[in-house]
Amino acid sequence: MSLPQHLTFGEGGTVSINLLEQPTTANVSIVQGDGTTVVSGLAATVSTINTTLTNAATRGEFAINVDGTTGIAVGSVMHITDDPEEVLVSKVVAPEVTLRRPLLRDHLSASAVQGTQVSAVVNAQLSNALWWDGHCEWLVDGVKYFTAVECTKYPIDRLATVQDIEDIEPSFYHLADEELDVDRLLDLALTHVLKRIAAKSPDMRVKVFPGSTEFRHVTALAALKLFFMRQRGEDAATLYERYTTVLRGEIDSLVGVIPRDADQDGVIEPSDKISMRSVRLWRGG
Repeated sequence: MSLPQHLTFGEGGTVSINLLEQPTTANVSIVQGDGTTVVSGLAATVSTINTTLTNAATRGEFAINVDGTTGIAVGSVMHITDDPEEVLVSKVVAPEVTLRRPLLRDHLSASAVQGTQVSAVVNAQLSNALWWDGHCEWLVDGVKYFTAVECTKYPIDRLATVQDIEDIEPSFYHLADEELDVDRLLDLALTHVLKRIAAKSPDMRVKVFPGSTEFRHVTALAALKLFFMRQRGEDAATLYERYTTVLRGEIDSLVGVIPRDADQDGVIEPSDKISMRSVRLWRGG
C-alpha cells in the first residue's frame, strides 16, 4: 500500500490515486484500521495528463521535454507509452519535466505521455474523527483500488535521509548503485515501518511520535533491510537477517512492547520508563 496521504483533524484535505486509464465514474470510502467506515461513497473528480515528448529521451536521463504541462505537477505519476514506462515527477519548468529517477528505457520523439489522477476533497466535518492507519477504498468503474490515509493533527512525514542510513551502515555509500532511488527506498521503508506499527494494538500505536530521532532510526533500519533483501551473496543475506532482527526489536521498543534501555548498557533499570517521555541515548562507536 502507498504512503499515507495526510488529512488534518478538524480541517480535512484531499486524497488521490493515480491510474493509467481515464475512468467514467469514481468514488471513495475511507475505513479506519479497525474496519469502521468513516467516509462512505464520496464523489471523486478526474484530472488527466495527455501530452507528447517534443524530442527523444535516452535511458539514464533525469528529465523529459513535453509539448504541454497541463495537469502535470510535483508528485504526478505519468506513463510514456511507446515502450511503456512509469515516471514520477519531481519538478516542472515548462517545457521540461524533471523526474525522481533516471529513465529505464529509450523513448522516441512524439511518444505519448499520459496519466490520470482521481481525487476527492474530505471536508472539515468529515475529518472530525481521528484515524491513524486508515485506508481509502476507491471504486473506479466498478473496480476497487486501495491507498493509505491518516487523519491526525500532524502529518506522518518521512524525515529519514540517506545520512540516517549511512550513520548505521557506512558501507551503504559504496554499495548503493548510482541509479538507486534512495528517496523511493526510504519511502518504502516508512511504509514498512507503518505497517509493522499498525499491527500493534491501538493503545501502543498512540505512543509513536513519527518526528522523533527513534522513528528516523527505525526507518533507516527498514531501508537497509529492504536494500540487502535485494542483493545477492551470503554477506547480503547475513546483513538482511541482522537488520530484520534489529528492526523488529527497535519497533517493539518504539511502541512499548519491550522496555527501553535508556542508557544502552544492556540492562533495564527500574527508572527506564515505557512512555513517550523516555529518552534513548545513542552511543557512537
